Amino acid sequence: MLTKKSKKTRIYSQTFKSRVIEEYKNGFLSIEKLQRKYGITKSGTILKWIKEDGSIEAIYTTENHFPFKIH
Repeated sequence: MLTKKSKKTRIYSQTFKSRVIEEYKNGFLSIEKLQRKYGITKSGTILKWIKEDGSIEAIYTTENHFPFKIH
């Protein structure tokens, strides 16, 4: 009988999320580089935090390297 392994759901503190968002706002690291730096495996996690934070508005264009506008 095969059983599925349950995936561990990581829970990040608000302080940690804020630090990652702030690093992104400073413009030194991309979302992908922040994921690698902090070992965040899901690709949409940081983007979700940025959207939830509300201080950055998503702007989708092909010319932008940083597709967000900081309020």
